[in-house]
Amino acid sequence: MVTIQTFYKCYQMHHHRAKACSLLKLLESKDFHKAEDILDPIWGFEQDDYERMLKIEMRANLFHAIDTLFTLYFCLQPENDKVDDIGLFKNLNKRNFYYERIRTIATEGEKALDIFAKVVDFGEQKIEFGQYLFYYGFKQEKFPPGLGASLEALKHALFLLATELNDTAEYNSYKHSLRSIPAFSEFAFAKADTMEIVASFDAKNSMTYFQELKNNGFSYHTKVFDTPRDYRVTLLASNLIYNIIMFRRASIVRDLPSIPLTYYSKENVEKCFERGNDTFQFTNTFTPTETK
Repeated sequence: MVTIQTFYKCYQMHHHRAKACSLLKLLESKDFHKAEDILDPIWGFEQDDYERMLKIEMRANLFHAIDTLFTLYFCLQPENDKVDDIGLFKNLNKRNFYYERIRTIATEGEKALDIFAKVVDFGEQKIEFGQYLFYYGFKQEKFPPGLGASLEALKHALFLLATELNDTAEYNSYKHSLRSIPAFSEFAFAKADTMEIVASFDAKNSMTYFQELKNNGFSYHTKVFDTPRDYRVTLLASNLIYNIIMFRRASIVRDLPSIPLTYYSKENVEKCFERGNDTFQFTNTFTPTETK
């Protein structure tokens, strides 16, 4: 039988970090950079395919890390001002999907995270939900100065992470049938009368996914990979998962001699989301018209 102690002790809280670090090493390491060093020769699988596969996995891993983080977040929500860590394992197995609630956070901003300041009953203490979520088990008098600013930074991080996962179409294009494809090598603007190119962009490092629209139209979304950013944001999401799980493991399982107490800042959170200078995205939308 899986007990709550077993759950917190065995939970794979470093999964996304370990995967992101492994993928980055494969992309950057000269010793393991060639496809033939990893795989037996496969017809139709070239070096570009290998590197693209690693970047897709980095991107998909980012989305999965955010998805996991918000699932933990919603499964630990209080009921009638009371919180229940023992019920987390049960809540995680209810097959609930929280994408609409994630979209609400992305759309409404940090006001949709006002629950952070909600006072909940935690044993004999009354503490704010944000503290309960990310700094579980610490007595109020044990915190060094800076807790309030860190909780504000964590709220800001959740908003930015929700924005990243707001449109699940790209995530689904990787999860379901690998529908995202490297469709374009270049994107350019040209004068309509002379077709003279006035601006062009390198799109070799991009993937394109398709979306069907409600008016029978459709759109193609092309995004250039920004792998260093994907790596940073994944580590941020993984760190927040760590905070949720590790402090509970320390208090409930009690198998750890000590764990570090980390505070966050808005500035460092925002640095994780900074985009590279050579990255861009564009959308082509096609709407059917009636012919007479």
